[in-house]
Amino acid sequence: KRLWGMVLGLLCLTRLHAVANASSAAAMKHCAAVHVLEAVSFGYEYLFAGAKASPAIFAVIVANAGWFSSIAARLTH
Repeated sequence: KRLWGMVLGLLCLTRLHAVANASSAAAMKHCAAVHVLEAVSFGYEYLFAGAKASPAIFAVIVANAGWFSSIAARLTH
């Protein structure tokens, strides 16, 4: 639980950084990368390692990763 708390804290900091630098492609790519990494690691735990979690939580995590990746892909500078 403490490890997931730390991960959630880092995700929040990444989002704050992205909000503060919304026009920065580098900040948004970093935010997207962190959220994709979260989706991959949570997905492994949920789908293969037998972690008990709500499918809705997994869906939100994957949606966030896709949304931030979409924003990062549209920024060119």
